[in-house]
Amino acid sequence: MGSYYRSEKCSSVLMHVALRLTSRYDAGARTGSAGMSVWHRSTEEGSVAAPQAQPSFGGGPPPLLPPTHGQRRFNFLIVGVTILLAAGLVGGLVAYNRRRPSPNSVPSASDEVKQAYLSFASASADAYKRLDVAPVEGLVTSAGFKQERDLVQALAQTGHRYQVRADHDMQIVVFKGGNLASVDDNMLRHTLQLDSTTLVPTAAESTDTVHESFVLRKDNGRWLVDSALAFGAGSPESGVGVSYAAASRDQPLPGSLKTQIDTDYETFWRVHKMVFAALDSGALPDVEIEPELGQDRSLLDQWRQKGQGYQIDVEHNYRLARQDDTTMWVYDSYADSSFPFELASRKPVQQLPTEVVRKSFQLKRVGDTWKIAFGTVYQ
Repeated sequence: MGSYYRSEKCSSVLMHVALRLTSRYDAGARTGSAGMSVWHRSTEEGSVAAPQAQPSFGGGPPPLLPPTHGQRRFNFLIVGVTILLAAGLVGGLVAYNRRRPSPNSVPSASDEVKQAYLSFASASADAYKRLDVAPVEGLVTSAGFKQERDLVQALAQTGHRYQVRADHDMQIVVFKGGNLASVDDNMLRHTLQLDSTTLVPTAAESTDTVHESFVLRKDNGRWLVDSALAFGAGSPESGVGVSYAAASRDQPLPGSLKTQIDTDYETFWRVHKMVFAALDSGALPDVEIEPELGQDRSLLDQWRQKGQGYQIDVEHNYRLARQDDTTMWVYDSYADSSFPFELASRKPVQQLPTEVVRKSFQLKRVGDTWKIAFGTVYQ
């Protein structure tokens, strides 16, 4: 593996597992020990999203040496099964009323992605009620199908079936090239545990909020769900990170504040691109504070020693959220086509296929500006 940075409680067993293990990235946005950021290429858990690893810090290019990963808390089967739990439960059974297009209208790519995602959400919910993976066939990639199959097998062992529906709040971006898309969904999820034989409810319906990120890939003209993860839930549960976007789902940001955060976050990326292409840290204090600032300075030193720069090329699908008067969060699913290059010749050292990185950034108010304090990669 290269070292490039790409990088109300329900009584049902299912809900308990969903809230504990909803993120493929070791229980969501928790900030473990600080360290250098590393971008990981996909291997098993979806063809366009980063594989499993511990959360790491940083917003810039990778260190030149590979990281040491902490011991995973769960074995591979449980983690793999959990990935699609987030996807299916969050999707749920959806009452989706869309306007019927006129005979001459052509659906946009975003419309196609939206319909593909909602079809998967409905099918996965059907799979959990039936305990049969067949409903999702043709709606997921091979990696996505394996994850869904493992999940259904695990759910069958609980001795229950589950009825799930969700109210969606989606942000959709189709990335350049037209074959890769991101769905950021901040959802209100309703789960009902059923008797496995009679399908009679065995507990009251439980409601929670979950903030999810889905990647879809276009294959032979069809959009398929390739990977899913949870940024977090709306309330603290044992082993699950909190997404402030989920926690504040019914409290939208004031327009002026949103505009300011948008501006400052986009400035951060613009400065980052300039800094790592030129290996000049002079502008970093304009957009970062500690510990991010110190980590990026250290990364720049490593790249200088290697004689290489880093060309940042990303496309964003991000959601803003407020924690308090001095702390904001950005949850970003970005398509990353970045690459290192030789300083002398400016030629790329290695350029790999675009992948989607999921990352949260904590921003702190410094005077009239919001600056990045740290970032956490979910993988």
